[in-house]
Amino acid sequence: MSSKTVFKIFASFGPAGSIVALTEKLCRRIFNEAYDLGDATFSSKEESEIKKIRQEFVNELFNLKGPFETKSQSLNPLVQLKAHSELYKLIEKYRRKITQLEKQKLHKEMQFFLGEENQLKYQQAKDRLETIEEDVDDNLKKMAFHVMEPDVEKFHEAAQSGQYEIESSIEERISQLQAEEIMESYKRQLVEAEAKFGNNQKVYEEQIEKIKDNLFVQFGEDVLDIFEAFNHYGLDTEITSDDRKKYPYSPNKKDN
Repeated sequence: MSSKTVFKIFASFGPAGSIVALTEKLCRRIFNEAYDLGDATFSSKEESEIKKIRQEFVNELFNLKGPFETKSQSLNPLVQLKAHSELYKLIEKYRRKITQLEKQKLHKEMQFFLGEENQLKYQQAKDRLETIEEDVDDNLKKMAFHVMEPDVEKFHEAAQSGQYEIESSIEERISQLQAEEIMESYKRQLVEAEAKFGNNQKVYEEQIEKIKDNLFVQFGEDVLDIFEAFNHYGLDTEITSDDRKKYPYSPNKKDN
């Protein structure tokens, strides 16, 4: 039985339960790390999908290994560069796939531990989110370099020329129709947050950040891409009086 369950049992006994509930919150804040030992754990469908995609990446590396070795040892520098470009593009393809899933998993993880009032785990997930792109990129390159043994200088040369070809426009990543759909959800949540927390600027700003995290979970699009799309399509992110009328928040309706 976890320590959290024990608290909940005692909290069910009459008025004193409120004191126990308060004690639980204090314990979580002060002894967060120790308190987590018997606490809930997080899992998501993204974990198995990431594992599957990583295996696909390894399989493709070994399929490419023979042709890569032949081309990379060619006497023609252009053929050598092409071989390294193919390797770079393969890494980049899987970097995008895995990074997207990792971000989605971490956003869900943050929401999960936020609901569990586990600030330590929430912050750990948030910290990982800040470096996940670099971590995935580094991990895939290490795997590729171990299997393929490319020429480092030629690989970097291929990467320099290839990154411009691979980079997609915001219109390719998020259509205007999709941006408008995301904006509708964003505005609806903003209006609700304003109604609940508008009189406390600090709490309101915290809610806005949570809403942004939630957009990623809802739509599977990177938050930076979402707001780039809003700007690109001329969608106003500020709440207007029309928005308040269009998405009225009713506490009574919410509670029923």
